Amino acid sequence: MRFDTGIAFDFTGSAITSLAPGQRVLIVEDIAAFSFRYGSDHPVAGQYAGKLSNSGETLTYLNSLGDPIRSFAYADTSPWPSAADGTGAALVLIAPDTLPDHALAANWQASNYIGGSPGQIDAATSSYSIWAIATGAEEPSDDSDDDGFIDLIEYALGSDPLSKGSLPQFTSRISNLSTAAGSNDYLTLTFTHQNTDPDLSVNAQESSTLDSWNFAILHSRIYHSDGTATSTYRNANPTSDQTSGFIRAYFESTSP
Repeated sequence: MRFDTGIAFDFTGSAITSLAPGQRVLIVEDIAAFSFRYGSDHPVAGQYAGKLSNSGETLTYLNSLGDPIRSFAYADTSPWPSAADGTGAALVLIAPDTLPDHALAANWQASNYIGGSPGQIDAATSSYSIWAIATGAEEPSDDSDDDGFIDLIEYALGSDPLSKGSLPQFTSRISNLSTAAGSNDYLTLTFTHQNTDPDLSVNAQESSTLDSWNFAILHSRIYHSDGTATSTYRNANPTSDQTSGFIRAYFESTSP
């Protein structure tokens, strides 16, 4: 089969040319960029040509005789899922094993977490309330084990809120990074965090004085199949341009 409208890709001679029932295959715009963000252990057949339109367009893929298997148009306006329009969520087909009509917006939804789950079934969402019941934690602002980290942070970073020996893990270092301004040393902060809760905002902040804080720059984010992601944030300016620098994780929850 091959795509010939919207994007161009022929599976003949690609890295993956056959699938067992229920298996999935990926075609990506840039293999190196995809591997950097999602890791290299995914079923990637190859790189497609062309570029998908953010505002919507027609996609067509054909069988070996040139007959359409599917030809449909997606869009970014109602009734199509608004959460998949530029906010980082993927557009996901609902119940693909039922052979739904791809042209109907009602058969699509935004992925349950930012970055989607390429090559896998869309991960279920999580919430602090579900986690609190499972762990015995109480209010998000409580520090149930008196280890200096409130329960919301323990939830966000996957540690045990009832064990002082289970602490959130951060890695802060001076890293040489390539940016649009060239290659320089930056103060960075790396941590693995919850990525399936739409009510949880994950960020980092930077400061040069500890008096005022600004949002740090997200340098990279790698998504994992267990619903977590590993993010690396950096200060806006390289270490050579500042006499002091600080960086910290920053979490907010909009759930009750």
